[in-house]
Amino acid sequence: MIRFAESMVIREGFFCGRRLAFADWVAIWFMEEDQVKITSADTAMHLETWTPEDVDHWAAQFEATPDQSTRLKVLSMPSTESVQAESADAGQAKTPDQSDQSVQDDHSERRAA
Repeated sequence: MIRFAESMVIREGFFCGRRLAFADWVAIWFMEEDQVKITSADTAMHLETWTPEDVDHWAAQFEATPDQSTRLKVLSMPSTESVQAESADAGQAKTPDQSDQSVQDDHSERRAA
């Protein structure tokens, strides 16, 4: 069984987006920036940032895929190892930016409470 989790992102008492979690990745849609930022499940690595055009592209590809098993391949994200290898090749570390980290810290505090 595949499990998704969804929650609201609240900062300083204001709604600012939605958080979606899947097996080994987390996507956060930031309303004001109209971007989706995707990180590894442990938020240690920033995988991708999608603009509205990127979201439309992937949504169209997902909708055009009739077979459920193939749809899961569309949703699959790069593994941690492949992202680390790409980062090493580029000579850059991929980590969440400060705004992503503050959202994750907020979620951690709520879970601890």
